Amino acid sequence: MAALTYLQRARGYAERIVDGGEVAGRLERLACQRFLRDLERQGAPGFPYRFDEALGARACRFLDLLPHIKGEWAKPIYVDGKLQYAKLDLEDWQIFGVINVFGWVHVETGLRRFRRWYEEVARKNAKSTKAAGVLLYLTAADGEPGAQCYSAATTGEQAREVFDVARNMALREPEFLARFGVDVGKHDITIPATASGAKPLNAEGSTLDGLNVHGAVVDELHAHKTRAVFDVIDTATGARSQPLILMITTAGS
Repeated sequence: MAALTYLQRARGYAERIVDGGEVAGRLERLACQRFLRDLERQGAPGFPYRFDEALGARACRFLDLLPHIKGEWAKPIYVDGKLQYAKLDLEDWQIFGVINVFGWVHVETGLRRFRRWYEEVARKNAKSTKAAGVLLYLTAADGEPGAQCYSAATTGEQAREVFDVARNMALREPEFLARFGVDVGKHDITIPATASGAKPLNAEGSTLDGLNVHGAVVDELHAHKTRAVFDVIDTATGARSQPLILMITTAGS
């Protein structure tokens, strides 16, 4: 039996949520209802979006090719006589989020439908791992010249949480480094050929002027005492055609 495609897995997840086969909160159910409804609305008069399965699957496949870097899964293994690290294996709920964000595009422009991605899940559900993969994708594989991407938080230590995962993923994948021409430093990830890069941000909003943001991960959003960091990043996306801000957090106020 052939493996299910990423779209089939995302659609199956959405159907289970809507039908009550899996427990989910109200906003998750609404997102699943919208996804299923909009798949059927494609081509209808007045509906300006289409689902590009290849784009959505490409982002999912990119993440699934990245290595684990923490915990039991991060232990090196031998595959065909070569030392390797176990790769990510996205669960259906994770695929649903990724394929929604990267698969839906505008009919006329081909640009992303969704520019803001909010994800609130309990601890130990690999938020930072997936966000690090998204950060690498936006930096290296999104087709954006001079992509400036950031891992943002209110403290230096927190800002490095996602960045350091992305950095270590890159260091463990020679094929990724070679394919995209990536240089990995202690405080940044750069791609000289496209003038793109990723780095952590840990300053107050008033000191972040001058950014030209293509992608950003805002970590532990509920812990930000003010909107300063988010607002500066948000307003710094104006020169980009399809910027993306991923906000991840555990439950909070």
